[in-house]
Amino acid sequence: MTLPMTTTSPKIKKKKKTKKKVKDQEMEEILKAISNFGFPVVIATYLLIRIEGKIETLSESIRSLTQAILSNSDKEDSES
Repeated sequence: MTLPMTTTSPKIKKKKKTKKKVKDQEMEEILKAISNFGFPVVIATYLLIRIEGKIETLSESIRSLTQAILSNSDKEDSES
């Protein structure tokens, strides 16, 4: 007795990654990085990445304040 061949592939259920699994994977990556590069290097890199946006914002604020001060001093010079 022969079975007929089917042309459809079996359906494979895709598992959704839960938040816990994603966090576990992130933690594993961090631990691997610590073991490969050392704790100080990993912490320094993490902190640089975290505060990079804040540093850019502060730099832009300093530039705009400098321009405001210069334009204000130009107005005072022209009034005198």
